[in-house]
Amino acid sequence: MERTVMVRTELEVILLEQALTMARELEAVSDAAPDGQVLAIAEAAAVRSGRELTWTTL
Repeated sequence: MERTVMVRTELEVILLEQALTMARELEAVSDAAPDGQVLAIAEAAAVRSGRELTWTTL
């Protein structure tokens, strides 16, 4: 799926790139996680990535 997104500031560019990276990482770690551990592993990755995303906005 391909979409076009209009960004207005450099911060929006950075945040969009980080959000896409976060989504791709979550998909990858979830796919690679053993059965029964998907939620815990995905949650840990989401918290870490979410912190990085938040720090960028500050």
